[in-house]
Amino acid sequence: MSKMADHFNTNYAYSAASYSKGGVFLGQLEYVLGRENLDKSLLRYFDEWSFKHPTPDAFIHVLEKVSGLELKWYLSYMLNTTEVIDYAIKGVESEGDQALINLERIGNFPMPIDLYITYTDGTTELVNIPLRMMRGAKPGPDGVDFTVAEDWPWTNPEYTLTIDRNAGEIERVEIDSTKRLADVNPDNNFLNLTEDPESNPSN
Repeated sequence: MSKMADHFNTNYAYSAASYSKGGVFLGQLEYVLGRENLDKSLLRYFDEWSFKHPTPDAFIHVLEKVSGLELKWYLSYMLNTTEVIDYAIKGVESEGDQALINLERIGNFPMPIDLYITYTDGTTELVNIPLRMMRGAKPGPDGVDFTVAEDWPWTNPEYTLTIDRNAGEIERVEIDSTKRLADVNPDNNFLNLTEDPESNPSN
């Protein structure tokens, strides 16, 4: 996105970088910060920078002040790279009375993860896995069982989430069931343990 307009080889590439990716840029910020934080940030950005000449750093700085999170990593990946977001659920296994949910980052664009867990008793849980370099986590939505897990170091391609329930009690695990995360391959973002019992050694 930071490439100069007349340095693109095709008009299509320029259009994708300047318009389409601009929309993705804001959509992913909502996923990272939460809707309320993004709305407050945009209003504050307008108040502070209308009729002035802001830089990308000025925009991110406003978001950091409102959310309390560090976001320079996000700006760098979005503006200066063509890395893609791609996460996967590798499997679920038992360890005593606990369940281990194994995740993998396949793409090189790191993002926090919203993991939705459906249990066999019909209850659900939303687990937010923040990135360590965010230095914090977004607030959970109202009325939702929201848990913030240990942060994920961006250098580690794999992550294991420990749940204090037996793996046999888990029916389904899904990364971002709201479909907000710009994952390039959503086919590996969910695992239904009732349809794939081999992923659950306790069965």
